[in-house]
Amino acid sequence: MTLKKKGCPVFCIGCRHRRIGLRAKGQLGFRGVLMSFIWEKNKVVNSQKGLLGFTFLELILVVAIIGIIAIAVYSLLNSGLKIWQLVLRPLAAEDAVIFLDKFEEDLKNTLVFQGIAPSGNPQRLEVPTLVKTRDFPSATVGKVVYYYNSDNHLLLRESYDFSQVFGGQGLITASIGNITNCSFFYYSYDPQKKDYAWQGY
Repeated sequence: MTLKKKGCPVFCIGCRHRRIGLRAKGQLGFRGVLMSFIWEKNKVVNSQKGLLGFTFLELILVVAIIGIIAIAVYSLLNSGLKIWQLVLRPLAAEDAVIFLDKFEEDLKNTLVFQGIAPSGNPQRLEVPTLVKTRDFPSATVGKVVYYYNSDNHLLLRESYDFSQVFGGQGLITASIGNITNCSFFYYSYDPQKKDYAWQGY
């Protein structure tokens, strides 16, 4: 007659001998000890499989959460970058105000100086005034030219000190971009009307 331990899938000599009283408790042979150890090890491994594994639903939830977090982080970084670029970008209105203030200052400082005559047309204005350059940090007599570059849509200010007025190269000191059109009008005396009026060309 062969007996086996309850729940044990293996018939071992140790169990048979112990059950029929041929061996005392704790005196199993080598084979009996080995088979008992293998059975206990398999039992522990099988019990841990359910704790370490992930179900398909859990994997889907983890992937979905990671995707949502990634989209949220990307949107946050993208919005922050746009705000940062907007803050750093110079405003067109501020540039125009600064440029026109300089234009007004040059016109107020216009003077009558022999050899530097004012001139102008719809695209260009030249006036003798006080200028500051790299060679002359303090204000000196010179010439300022405002002109419109239709190719690049720029309104430019170019200054000449007295040494550059006669054949020298001026220095572009200010500009405004994105100008679609620019024309200069002049308040001058009209001999036909015998009165001062704004005139364009």
